[in-house]
Amino acid sequence: HKIEAKFYDRIHPEEFNFFEQGRIWRDLKFIRSSLGDDPVILDLGCGTGNLFLKLLKLSCSVWGVDISADMVEVLKEKIPEEYKEKVKLVVRNVDEFILGCEQRFDCIVTSSVLHHLPDYILTLGQALKLLKPGGWLYITHAPTKDALAEDPILRKILWQADNLAFNIITLGQMPVLEGRNFHLSDYHLYHGFDEEKVIAQCINSGIKIIKFQKYSSAMRLGIFCWIDSVIIKSKRQFSLIGRKT
Repeated sequence: HKIEAKFYDRIHPEEFNFFEQGRIWRDLKFIRSSLGDDPVILDLGCGTGNLFLKLLKLSCSVWGVDISADMVEVLKEKIPEEYKEKVKLVVRNVDEFILGCEQRFDCIVTSSVLHHLPDYILTLGQALKLLKPGGWLYITHAPTKDALAEDPILRKILWQADNLAFNIITLGQMPVLEGRNFHLSDYHLYHGFDEEKVIAQCINSGIKIIKFQKYSSAMRLGIFCWIDSVIIKSKRQFSLIGRKT
């Protein structure tokens, strides 16, 4: 992430295409409609602000925690002046932050983070202790057990179409970054991630599952994510909305 920070939003279009962004906006607006005035939200692994900035626009106060100082610096540059009083940013290991945090939150959100954590189930359980009664949980763009399953022939063709179209659209615009090893940074994606254990930990922590959805936003262009999810019905990512009882 130190290598990627300045270019993260550009080189991860699977998170920032219209299909994924539209889905996230709908989920966040649904959660926000059930929160009171000026709720305080915790964004675990806030990165460059995919969820963080949307929550500010939805009139929330937001705490962001990330282990990468470089990613947080990129986020700081994006925050409009009028929102800065509603922001608290912490550069720290997520587990250390959770154990030392006395604040309680109206909502905890995380996007594309759990599979990076050494023990994502333990961390999730500890994080949920920071939720107020009636507080909300939002997990999105997390891998399923099928994330790296063998592709059917139609999906292999779709990958090629997505790759070709993306390369044509971004010709000469994408930075070339060396030294990245996703087998390390996305550890559980390659060594096994279990969404059923995530659900079980939520339930054990007093979270009622409001919405659980498997979909696919692995392609780079939104139209191909839509085809992958709606027509091919791939289930490579999941999102979860829950509420603490």
